[in-house]
Amino acid sequence: MEIRFEHGRLEKFFKSKTMLTRKFGPKVAAGVHRRMQDLRIAENLDEISHLPPQRLHALLGKYSGCFAIDVTQNVRLIFRGVDAENRECQIFCVNGSPLPLASF
Repeated sequence: MEIRFEHGRLEKFFKSKTMLTRKFGPKVAAGVHRRMQDLRIAENLDEISHLPPQRLHALLGKYSGCFAIDVTQNVRLIFRGVDAENRECQIFCVNGSPLPLASF
């Protein structure tokens, strides 16, 4: 699946293990990297498990139309499906908090 990012800075952040580790610590950074690999390998969202460890699930409320997968027990990677077949996704935050782009 193709992964898109809202901003170039966000893409740079997610592709840098150093920046991820600095922001979230080594355990969460490794988990984010692992989940992004899961998304890249999958053809579409149907190939991502709805059971742990990934636990793909649709979100409601202000994140209606978005999906989340577990990174750790209490951290989620939140993204939108971009096309109707869910072959592309747009990552925009971790654990419900938009990443502070100004801090890069």
